[in-house]
Amino acid sequence: MPNPPDLSFAVRLPPEQAMAYFRSLGYALPENTPAMLAEAEALAFTVANAMSLDILKTIRQHIDQALAEGKTERWFQQTLTPILQEKGWWGRQKIVAPDGSERTVQLGSPWRLHTIYQTNLQTAYMAGRYRTQIAAAAHHPYLQYVAVMDSRTRPAHAAMDGRIFPIDDPIWNTHYPPNGWNCRCAVVALSEVDIQRDQLEVESSAGRLVEVEKAAGKDPETGDPILRTVTGLRITDRAGNELVFSPDPGFDYNPGKAWARFDTTGKKPAIAVAPGQKSWRDYQLEDIRAVSNERRLPTPPTLPEAPDKESAIKQVRQALDITDAAPWRIVETPIGPVVIRSEWLPHIVEERGQKRERYANYILPTLTKPFEVWLTAYEDGNYRKHYLGLFQDDRDLMVVVRENVDGSLMWNVIRMGDKQINRKRVGTILWPLLEENRMEKNAAGG
Repeated sequence: MPNPPDLSFAVRLPPEQAMAYFRSLGYALPENTPAMLAEAEALAFTVANAMSLDILKTIRQHIDQALAEGKTERWFQQTLTPILQEKGWWGRQKIVAPDGSERTVQLGSPWRLHTIYQTNLQTAYMAGRYRTQIAAAAHHPYLQYVAVMDSRTRPAHAAMDGRIFPIDDPIWNTHYPPNGWNCRCAVVALSEVDIQRDQLEVESSAGRLVEVEKAAGKDPETGDPILRTVTGLRITDRAGNELVFSPDPGFDYNPGKAWARFDTTGKKPAIAVAPGQKSWRDYQLEDIRAVSNERRLPTPPTLPEAPDKESAIKQVRQALDITDAAPWRIVETPIGPVVIRSEWLPHIVEERGQKRERYANYILPTLTKPFEVWLTAYEDGNYRKHYLGLFQDDRDLMVVVRENVDGSLMWNVIRMGDKQINRKRVGTILWPLLEENRMEKNAAGG
């Protein structure tokens, strides 16, 4: 049986995919996460009881450095502990919930930093590993679950050790490691030759998946357990005992699949924006057509229309500073980093009639200095971010960069005279803060 990957070795030599996955995560304050779908949790970095974006950014920066430079857990603990203590995020403290109530919670501690380090690095590594396995699925169409099998291994995880399922079996949607806090399990890819040579059994999850209710913490007011439904798999352990193996709440998704899944909303038929969301009028924001020239960004040069798709891709790559040597890049936005990946750029220029490559120079300014950013719900149940860019001299257009659920980008140019101009301003406004909008409006005498 193949040995499980050594996480410490993986950290010293991080897969590029793992780095891209980790750096693609947005930020989510804990009070917002219960409403997020399981797959969306793979796209947001959050730490329980970290109610400050400053704390989240501090922890994340150290996780990122540990992953990129192969830093040990000892370095992570020794470096981050005094910083969190200085910021006041340490020990048991009273915090004020959004509803004004107080409760005592555990903030930073050696054990919490251990869990944060292990879980985030394991998740990042496994996400990168899954993408590699998907790319090689034609030659290695099976995945085998591998547990560490020592005294610390949970019985249900041990019962999964060695089980093999096809790579497209639904089990990998919910049971791909890590499957809980400090889970050390892994998955290895196998070929048909491996199966035949070692006479291995390939299983199917058909008819064996069940819904299980598991505790996901306690209600701070009543003390009652908060239950969450997860997917379980009926299995039999080595002693012949029947049991159900289910991930812990919050781990019942495949982080690599959630990250790598291609968002098809740019293809027809397009998924529509969900109705009933707040609009710019509900937030008492101004008509975007009335924004003065002084509040707009300098207009970048419009590029020529490319003669074919290959030329269009090359033009977009140049505008976004994407090369073969650096096939992805991180763009810092006011609400967190966005990762631009080379493999998804062809999708942007597929519909040649739209000639999107002409406005490739507008993308980075829209991301780094957006006029507004909205989190918009779609009818497929997912959320996508809309970055709106306004530019001087081109006052007849608005650039919309949409960040999809998989992290890929799509952009459109909307003419100011179009009735659609304000229709992108629906959902939850993420940037700028509403207080800033009000102050700006009052200063202008509005």
